[in-house]
Amino acid sequence: MLGPISRIILRLIVGFLVGKAVFSAEDGNALSSDPEIAALIEMALAGAIWAGTEGWYWLAKRLGWAT
Repeated sequence: MLGPISRIILRLIVGFLVGKAVFSAEDGNALSSDPEIAALIEMALAGAIWAGTEGWYWLAKRLGWAT
């Protein structure tokens, strides 16, 4: 499930950077189609979801909520 989401996020970021003239259109195309960069963003999303889950659990324990 994270694979398509990470590719969408990658295309949005690359599109923004191409629009701001940070990258050329050819570089943007190369970045958005690179599977290694997509995998890196997928791992970052998985880490963010994990951190959010663990943070919510920590907050629940600290505030005495049911866990």
